[in-house]
Amino acid sequence: MDDSAKVWINGQYVGEHTLAQAPLLQDISAAAKPGQENDITVKVTDPPGGTSFFMDTHSLIGVSGIWRSVWIEATGESFISDVYMVPDIDHSRATARVTVHFPKKGTNPKSVLSVKATGPDGRVYETSKSVRLKTGMTDPFMTVDLEVAMPGAMLWDLDDPNLYQVEASLTDRDEKPIDRVTVSYTPLRAHETEADLVCRLLVEKK
Repeated sequence: MDDSAKVWINGQYVGEHTLAQAPLLQDISAAAKPGQENDITVKVTDPPGGTSFFMDTHSLIGVSGIWRSVWIEATGESFISDVYMVPDIDHSRATARVTVHFPKKGTNPKSVLSVKATGPDGRVYETSKSVRLKTGMTDPFMTVDLEVAMPGAMLWDLDDPNLYQVEASLTDRDEKPIDRVTVSYTPLRAHETEADLVCRLLVEKK
């Protein structure tokens, strides 16, 4: 949504958000009616001024509103908000960068964060780590890196585009499920640019 948005649930104002193309996290428990049809109203405005990193889109387009698809995700107080894979081909591993939301109020007992990658050949690589939001932190979001050893993993290339399915799960100390997120398409590949070669070719062309 671009640039600021206000949200009502069944006519009751529940909150607002400012920042384009970013998710809005809002507790609507008090306004929603479980088991019934709920009306959601979103008002989006985009002021004529502002900063654009690429071009003066405000004066060029001059519109406000919802630009892309909108959906709702129901979560508990603790949940996984993002999963990002960083491959390390040279060391046969990948780092799963997982962002978890913990409630700031009350106690924050230890939870277990697990990551599992399943390849097209059926091989499974997984790891886990105990996590807990530190006392006194004002930001309820915490990003955790989990290193997944993947010896013999099938790499992605143009002729053989292998993809891995990655699943991140959050459980309590008694292994009771809290949240689970699945990433359907994750390739393992490395990309390099030969900057010196490009510069040399440009010099020779002159």
